[in-house]
Amino acid sequence: MASLLGSKMPELAVEVLPFDTTTEASADSTRLIFTPKGRETGVRKKKSVKDEFSARVRNFFETTVVSQVHDAALKAALQAPTEFETILHALERPEVAAAVRNQDPLAMARLRGIEAKRRMLSDEGGILSAEKAGELLTMSRQAVEKRRKAGRLIGVSLGRRGFGYPAWQFSERGTLTGLEAVLDALKPEDAWTKLVFFTSENAATDGKKPLDVLRAGGVEKVLAAARTYGEQGAR
Repeated sequence: MASLLGSKMPELAVEVLPFDTTTEASADSTRLIFTPKGRETGVRKKKSVKDEFSARVRNFFETTVVSQVHDAALKAALQAPTEFETILHALERPEVAAAVRNQDPLAMARLRGIEAKRRMLSDEGGILSAEKAGELLTMSRQAVEKRRKAGRLIGVSLGRRGFGYPAWQFSERGTLTGLEAVLDALKPEDAWTKLVFFTSENAATDGKKPLDVLRAGGVEKVLAAARTYGEQGAR
């Protein structure tokens, strides 16, 4: 695209736009057609799933979060060490929570659930990759994955990043003493339920976390708690 700028001493301004080219051929000629990239004559380009998702998230934050929170509170949220915690700080603002509840009464409960999961993964040494867990157990990544599938290790799905293994499962001698026996008692439960069991205070272990009792050598006590854990949740 070219244009002349100014009146007395015009300057030539040139803007190069990305474009696609197509050809139309006939018996006596060939036409080369230039179309601005991303546009098709008479046809609206369909947005990708990622574009749709990003647009919806941006709209939510602009209308429900940014428009509700004053600059000082946004500045305070920006002091959080990670992007996720920045989002949490903003969503936890009373004015934002009220606006969110108007759209979805259960939204804040879901948010607290997400935060609880984040804490479970970050506490007690965080999580390890299959490769790092393999180094501690002196075995291959494939062998670690095999143990997880057999229910002998806890591994939580991290999406495209594979599975993460809570670091507290491992000791200098391999895995925490009694871990596999307790996991066997919890076998019907999913990975998150097992995490909740080990890291939450439990009446069956005298109000202590089963993980702390296991570390102290109370394998039988934790085993008994694990055997009744599913039954308690079903009542």
